[in-house]
Amino acid sequence: MSWKLDLVILLGVLFTLLVSGVWTAMALGAAGGLVIYLHGGTTSLGALGSIAWNTNSSFVLTAVPLFILMGHFILASGLSDGFFRGLDYWLRRVPGGLMPGSILACGVFAATNGSSVATAATVGTVALPEMTARSYDPKLAAGSIAAGGTLGILIPPSIPLILYASMQNQSVAELFAAAFIPGLILTGLFIVYVAIRTIANPAVAGRTRDAVPLRDRLLALPPMVPVFLLIGIVIGTIYAGVATPTESAALGALGAFVMSLRRMTPRIFSSALAASVKTTVMVMAIMVGAQVLSFALVDTDASRQLTQAVIDLGLSKWALLGVVSVLYIMLGDFIDGISMMLLTLPLLYPIMVDAGFHPVVFAVMLVIFIELGQITPPVGLNLFVIHAIDPRISHGNVIRGALPFGGIMLGLVFVLAAFPGLALWLAERAGG
Repeated sequence: MSWKLDLVILLGVLFTLLVSGVWTAMALGAAGGLVIYLHGGTTSLGALGSIAWNTNSSFVLTAVPLFILMGHFILASGLSDGFFRGLDYWLRRVPGGLMPGSILACGVFAATNGSSVATAATVGTVALPEMTARSYDPKLAAGSIAAGGTLGILIPPSIPLILYASMQNQSVAELFAAAFIPGLILTGLFIVYVAIRTIANPAVAGRTRDAVPLRDRLLALPPMVPVFLLIGIVIGTIYAGVATPTESAALGALGAFVMSLRRMTPRIFSSALAASVKTTVMVMAIMVGAQVLSFALVDTDASRQLTQAVIDLGLSKWALLGVVSVLYIMLGDFIDGISMMLLTLPLLYPIMVDAGFHPVVFAVMLVIFIELGQITPPVGLNLFVIHAIDPRISHGNVIRGALPFGGIMLGLVFVLAAFPGLALWLAERAGG
């Protein structure tokens, strides 16, 4: 079969299964597995076991369940009540209320683990129930956390940037420095968007409430200390070089457990463990399904052929960026970010550099494209993480809430192309 027919079959089967209500992980795996079988017969299906093992045996992914467990300990023990009550008191007059606070929290967690999924799961586990209880608009609340979670692979440390540096012989320190300012800008743009939405329609930030007296706001600070202390432990151990992100995640989970002991009961403990297992299994299963789909596209040569078709167009710098944006949006619909980068970078890197894009700036753009894939259906992992945290918010509403943030990300890519100094200013200083 031609790669075009393989691609049509894969997309058709995937769409049919998703519309039929089949679990996403099974739909991804079934569509990819069918194409693998049609392309190589039963022998090729032997690769499925290796795909599942290699996906879930990654040491980096160990941080995901640990950060999820930390979040569930904070939530189940009631520590989150005091933390978000304090945020609510201090941010009550800030447009958006808890949503800007949640985005800022995502930025903080992003600087500790380098994982979009871990960031969305950790903050979402704590923040989303609190916003739901306060009658926030479910679409905007879910979308803000799903999009905020994507900061996990832009604000250093960033696994995709490490891989980029290895593949293209770039300095990791320069790439991390280059991503820092764009990461802060993107965080700020997310908050501005939420503020504008709230000013236009205050109801999206819950019921209108009176300002809280200064005395009550000061009294609300001590209950916030445990969560800030946990964040400090996670950040401090990483940047002091004491622990890896996975080890700091373990410290965070242990710290959350210790701080919860006063309120901990066997029921709360078992509830936190069960919720953590459920969310972790959901995330891991989707990742395996996405990898099976990715392998099918590689095995049939559809990914390379699609990328080559873009290269053969011979476009100008700005037209090329527009086409590459569309390409990554399309690939991000069905392929996880790391696979997308590994598949396209060898071909697109020389084309983009020859067109006038600085290698370091292109690295940041590429990570933003990967971020966009995290909130782009049907394989946007953050969308499923947020839906799993609160199934009462439909998957469609999570998508609709996140899409405007995707537009902001895409806009930042073109801003970086026009003003590369936003990324290069710190990078040049980091490079000495």
